[in-house]
Amino acid sequence: MVPNLHQPYFSQIAELLIDELAGRGMRSTIRLTEDIPEREVEAALGISTHDADAVLLCPHHLNDALLAGRRPALPVVQVGALPTEGIARVAMDEYGGALAVARHLVESGRRRIANLSTAGLGGEGGPRFQAYLDALQEAGLSADEELFVAGEDWDRRDTGLESTIGLLRSGVDFDALMCVNDAVAIGAMRALQAAGLRIPDDVAVTGFDNTEEGAYSTPSLTTVDPGSAEMARLAVQQVIALLEGRAPVPDAAAATRLIVRDSSR
Repeated sequence: MVPNLHQPYFSQIAELLIDELAGRGMRSTIRLTEDIPEREVEAALGISTHDADAVLLCPHHLNDALLAGRRPALPVVQVGALPTEGIARVAMDEYGGALAVARHLVESGRRRIANLSTAGLGGEGGPRFQAYLDALQEAGLSADEELFVAGEDWDRRDTGLESTIGLLRSGVDFDALMCVNDAVAIGAMRALQAAGLRIPDDVAVTGFDNTEEGAYSTPSLTTVDPGSAEMARLAVQQVIALLEGRAPVPDAAAATRLIVRDSSR
């Protein structure tokens, strides 16, 4: 179960999970939570997934408060996101990946780095935003709140486009955009180019997720590979362990990797 399929990351991770299951002779279906918290809870508790033997869930909202002490009635493995009590998980190193890309921008000479995110994913309080702040502090740079840009929707190109237009209109000086994901970054690059700015000469841009779209954008997008293939492999291992009555591997995690391309060279 994924929030949607229009966000390239979720369509990619869904395909990887389906292929990994098929390679082990297991059948799967794909369903959408449409980014609704209650649907994530219903999936985890087996309410909407009672016809399945197990659930691989890519959540956005799920947490201890939403579950309120309830436990899944069937094997559930959470792919990415923050840990949830009582649910096996394969973690994504969001902090490490974001720290690598933030350090890259600082080391390339950028000093006015805007953070384009949302409160829901990577925004203030999230690991990607904290990595951004830590990289600035390491470099002795101040964190200017005028450079904290929160978009309305975390998984659409429109968020990057509209938020960047707003930042440009504000008159705030910036020389880099650290975007919460590739989809937002693609939209941001469109806005910069429409304004006549050169990427990366005037403004460097980075994303997160290593989607195919970013590899073929103009310019190609610097991003973070979150280890999606490894997460899919580990998640299927975890769900098989649960189906067989074995304990899942605690703290299973995939490594991230910085991929530097033309948008920030």
